[in-house]
Amino acid sequence: MNNRERLFLDTLAYLEATSSSPDWYGLIKASGSLRLLLLDAEPLVHQVNRDYRLKLQFTFRELPKTGQENVIAAWVRLPKGNNPRDESKTTTAGLDTFLAAGCLGVAGKVITVRDVILTNANVKGGVHLGRLGKEDVSEAGVLMVDRVINVGGAEASLAALRGIIQVTLEGLKPLADAVVSASVA
Repeated sequence: MNNRERLFLDTLAYLEATSSSPDWYGLIKASGSLRLLLLDAEPLVHQVNRDYRLKLQFTFRELPKTGQENVIAAWVRLPKGNNPRDESKTTTAGLDTFLAAGCLGVAGKVITVRDVILTNANVKGGVHLGRLGKEDVSEAGVLMVDRVINVGGAEASLAALRGIIQVTLEGLKPLADAVVSASVA
């Protein structure tokens, strides 16, 4: 197992431990791990998957991109439901579609998985504690929805991060299994 694969597996283990914790600090820090894994210039998942060439699939529910014009604020739990009577529409797609999926909405604008990860990583302290860029409407939207929606005692974007982590772990399980199997062989 090389260092890249070790970092990949340790990142997944960290995300799994963090997703079940009620600690807001851990969730904010997990956004930095999600950014490294899924969004950096050359995401860690692509670096590791280069040797395995697996078609990674993510299964999730998403907020519709249209029909939100009159919604003041909304939130959707991303993981697919385990309840057989749950009739919400789920999507199974690749990483780019998952990152573009709507998970929060405020004032008629749908906020994506990518927006939630980047705002928590780059503005709220996951990697950087920073100020909003003047043109970054997505970051402002995430911060606005955090002010108006509280889910189970957490800001909406942190609740969404918990779901994003669960979908990510499920989607990357085949690659993690392949890495572990290759290191044992």
